[in-house]
Amino acid sequence: MTEASRLHWSGVFGFGWCEIGRYDLAEPLFREALRKPDAAPLVYEQLADALEHLRRLPEALETTRIGLARFPMHPGITLVRGRILRRMDDHDQAQAALHEVIHSPAASAATKTAAFYELGHLREGQGRYAEAFSAFTQAKAIQKKEEARYVALWHESQAVVANADFLPTQEDFVRFAEAAQPLHDPSRRIAFLVGCPRSGTSLLERVLEAHPGLVSASETSTFGSEVWGPLLASLNAERKIEGMGDALRRITIAQLKAARETHWSLLPDVLEQPVDGRLVLDKNPSALAILSVIKCIHPEAPMLVARRDPRALLWSCYTQPFKVNAESAAFFDLETASAHIATMMKNWTTLRERIAHPWREVWYENLVKDLPGEARGVLEFLGLPWREEVLGYHERTDLVRSPSYAQASQPVYDKSLEMWRNYEEFLTPFTQPLLPFLQDA
Repeated sequence: MTEASRLHWSGVFGFGWCEIGRYDLAEPLFREALRKPDAAPLVYEQLADALEHLRRLPEALETTRIGLARFPMHPGITLVRGRILRRMDDHDQAQAALHEVIHSPAASAATKTAAFYELGHLREGQGRYAEAFSAFTQAKAIQKKEEARYVALWHESQAVVANADFLPTQEDFVRFAEAAQPLHDPSRRIAFLVGCPRSGTSLLERVLEAHPGLVSASETSTFGSEVWGPLLASLNAERKIEGMGDALRRITIAQLKAARETHWSLLPDVLEQPVDGRLVLDKNPSALAILSVIKCIHPEAPMLVARRDPRALLWSCYTQPFKVNAESAAFFDLETASAHIATMMKNWTTLRERIAHPWREVWYENLVKDLPGEARGVLEFLGLPWREEVLGYHERTDLVRSPSYAQASQPVYDKSLEMWRNYEEFLTPFTQPLLPFLQDA
């Protein structure tokens, strides 16, 4: 392999590591790729992005400066520079960079969308909430136009998910637990952390994974894609499935055992380290949609369900640049966002009356107001002793792979608890479906 080819492939592999959130492994590869005389501007953009995720903001900013010196006004590099400047509280320069991207004829729709989101968060930080909401709405308008196919997919799934009659019954969950009981191995300990997006799962995970007796599989789709996906396909091949309850009732003891073994066998690779007798926390907010599957295959596993004031969820989900898929397409406008959150909450509040313990709700508001008390209660629920170091979760230097990486690396703060009220005039017309879920908020 020639030197030029080697440097080219360094960049390619760097992009691959970024796709799965391993910015620590991507960074040295991008630096290698930049040794190539004709290195593409995307390498500068991705290196700066990786450094920003690694919380090395001055280095990230310097990388954008060098990149823009070689490729003036490049939209991607300029966008990353704007985000870094916003995080460093240089509002004037951040605004100038973001406006440059928004008005650039060379910027793609995705890049302009990201710039509008950044501008929205910049305006929010300045207390200019009407302007912030306008920027977020402009980002949504681009996404809705460009990603209309995902909106259609969301509507299709909503028609099924919103029907609580398709959920397993209390009797079903009793049978699931009885079927799995002989398969339980006390040496294999796993718990699950689920919840609507922006409900505080990343904060709770960061606190818990500071405990030496726990290891977290963060934001992975392993259970859904590698365990439930193939099993569902085989069940559906027999005859058409009529909802989740129907699907789960068809699972045989042999299939149940195979699913549990498959999931456990995949965990060391997902964790990128051996389990070594620790409790595994499988954290994925999206898994709330398949919670009944989890409680069928792992009925003995403790279940943590993150909760938050649904009005705050509506605001927060609307303002986030989620990777577009059939779930996040719900957040393109406030009406569908409200419907999506209401459906998820309806499903959970229905299931919590049917599933057997152990499960525990963890309210974001309580976590912020009394972190020591909530952390102690959750650890006790998980069967772990109290360790003081969980309160210093923000001092850890390990990589945060969650989309909430910037917030999850900070000490606990309460400024977002009531932030939604600054947008109340925009949210109120869409909050009616959420009101039933305020009673225990």
